[in-house]
Amino acid sequence: LLFLVPTALMGATLPLLAQFAERGAAIVGRGPALYYGINTLGAFTGVLLSTFWAIPTMGFTATAHLSAMLNAGAGVGGLCLGRALPPAGRAEGRATPDRAMLWAFAAMGFSSLGFEVFWSRLLAIHIGSNVYAYGLMLSSILAGIGLGSILFRHIPPLARRPRFWLGILEGMLALAIAAQTVLMGRFPDVLARLGALPWPSPPWQVYGSLFLGVSAFLLPPCLLMGLSFPLCVRMAAGTGDAAGEGAGRVYAVNTFGAIAGTALAGLVVAPKLGT
Repeated sequence: LLFLVPTALMGATLPLLAQFAERGAAIVGRGPALYYGINTLGAFTGVLLSTFWAIPTMGFTATAHLSAMLNAGAGVGGLCLGRALPPAGRAEGRATPDRAMLWAFAAMGFSSLGFEVFWSRLLAIHIGSNVYAYGLMLSSILAGIGLGSILFRHIPPLARRPRFWLGILEGMLALAIAAQTVLMGRFPDVLARLGALPWPSPPWQVYGSLFLGVSAFLLPPCLLMGLSFPLCVRMAAGTGDAAGEGAGRVYAVNTFGAIAGTALAGLVVAPKLGT
């Protein structure tokens, strides 16, 4: 309950951004891809700064206050931008994705967050389970998703055949996850080679080699996840006028699937079957 109000407000921002980005767009999905990618890369920057600078130097309370001030600044900027822009017209189209498609979006969220639970358990063996290790893993995941979403804008064929390419991307994601189970055994060798590079200082050597090593394993699947989300919005919205509604539906069912995946993977699958 403590996090319900702020997270609900966070969830409401993406559909609004998608609707703003797609007003009159000929190819739906490219606008939300850019905003979602920039937002996710901002989250990546926030994770690194809070983990390695803000919390160690200012403490938790001051870091929370700084975050609130930045959100307030973003809100004021949004209000000013809204007053400067002409009002949006009434949406002519409606997002009408079929039930099978919504179940597919939920399954994608279910599997993605399930993977992240397994990644955290596997990587904890090598990099520990402290706040710095978690920050490195989370920043690698966010970097991959953000870069993948931005990359979507530069691959026009993806938006023209969204169902086909979504199937291809999900198949590639399955192969990448299967490859990880084989390659994870070489993770200590990768860290050793990275640690032997000429780093400027011992802290850079430790955290830099960990970040690059974790990114080498997590960036490929997370890039595919980032490419998939704009495709889902493209399929759910249909027209630019319905982009906000489509993005909201995709985000909602994907998040509910992610909640179920996290709970099942962490509380049932991993304890009974192992990582």
